[in-house]
Amino acid sequence: MADFWKELKNLLETLQNRDATLPKGQNLLTANTKRIESVIVSPGEHSISAKLVEEAMSFKDVQLGGGRIPIINQAQFI
Repeated sequence: MADFWKELKNLLETLQNRDATLPKGQNLLTANTKRIESVIVSPGEHSISAKLVEEAMSFKDVQLGGGRIPIINQAQFI
């Protein structure tokens, strides 16, 4: 999810630039949409790190407890 927010932050900062034009904005939106969709198929470094923590059930030497944890489909969430 952090990878998604990073992409969105970069897009918003670029669009807020005074030099931004509508055609440039449209091109940026199209390119970023494709990049965000690619995160669903090939996860970024933060997604991979979160998956490893989930599998090990340990974060920074702290054992994570079990419990009733809902499964969230990453593709549907984004």
